[in-house]
Amino acid sequence: MASMKPIQTAIVGYGMSAKIFHIPFIEHLPGLFKLTAIMQRDPSSKSNAMVSNAPAERPDLLHYTSVEGLLQNREIDLVVITTPPSSHFDIATQCLKGGKHVLIEKPLTPTLDEALRLERLAQETSKVCAVYQNRRFDSDFLTLKALLNLADPSKGPLGRVVDFETHMDRHRPSPPASSWKTDHGERGRASGAVYDLGTHLLDQVLVLYGSPTWITGFIFDQRVYPDGQGSAGGDSFVAILQYAGDASSPTNPVRTVTVKATVVSPMAPERQLRYLVKGTQGTWEKLGVDIQEDQLKKGIKPMDGEYGVEPAEQAGGTLTQVAENTGQVSVKRLSQHGADAKGYVLFYEQLAQWIKKGSEHRGAVPDVSDGSELIRLVESVQLSSREGRRVAFKA
Repeated sequence: MASMKPIQTAIVGYGMSAKIFHIPFIEHLPGLFKLTAIMQRDPSSKSNAMVSNAPAERPDLLHYTSVEGLLQNREIDLVVITTPPSSHFDIATQCLKGGKHVLIEKPLTPTLDEALRLERLAQETSKVCAVYQNRRFDSDFLTLKALLNLADPSKGPLGRVVDFETHMDRHRPSPPASSWKTDHGERGRASGAVYDLGTHLLDQVLVLYGSPTWITGFIFDQRVYPDGQGSAGGDSFVAILQYAGDASSPTNPVRTVTVKATVVSPMAPERQLRYLVKGTQGTWEKLGVDIQEDQLKKGIKPMDGEYGVEPAEQAGGTLTQVAENTGQVSVKRLSQHGADAKGYVLFYEQLAQWIKKGSEHRGAVPDVSDGSELIRLVESVQLSSREGRRVAFKA
């Protein structure tokens, strides 16, 4: 029988990720989680606006300055790791060996080797090792999944999807302020667009279509950097994923997927292309990125009525269909999928079910093997870009 007690939860790191993407949802679900502690190595640090003094801001919680100290607390069930990716492997290893479940911010690790080692450790310890891919719960992605009718794609309104584009293009032409994401050294491992926005986009593709047959990647800088050194890891990328499939198959056709994230795109955010999906019977186009992240940064909480509800002119996207017999074209604006959906709240609800009841109840929450497959795909994009060739994806 599943425990009725809330999952005692600790946060490692106290930057934007912890304060925007995790703490609001943990505290929104008091029947499932209880935020118990925060580990912040240097609470006095003021290195950027989103890093502040956890003990001063949250005197109601326990506070630690080391993972070792945190693990001495036997009451803690779950550790949420929100530190830079270069630290994920070491901290997750300590926590799993210490008997804790872990939730790791994406990307899981900088390298596939580290990811696979965590995968083995999670199996050995029988502990939950989840990856925070919150954009599996974007409203437009849920709309897309419903449109594709993954159980039987041939019966969906798009028919057999043969061409798929997913974008996160932004207009941010100036180099960003210094942080771990701009570090060319050890701290900046797993920096760059393909690890940042790319892991959101690529993860969604893996959810929809699984692993590709071939990959062609281009990682590059669109910004001009004053030091002449360029960015750490490339500020933009394009990846073309090819699925060999079968041209006659209604469920597994030959398919091309384009994944793109760039920083020079001078358009209003709500006009930026997010998805363009073409099938044998129709096309779906969606502009603008899911609204939840912007709302959270503005202080809107998951319990607020407006949370997750996109503007009417942006929500749902546009479906264009062509009648097979007459060639008549119809265009209609779709409504937001589940306008009252819980969005990222669903991630934590499903995580709780996994911890309490077992992996068969984890829903869409990715496990460490999903995270490993994603890092394998990232490394394939990097290899293709580095060597200037199409590469076979080897699962």
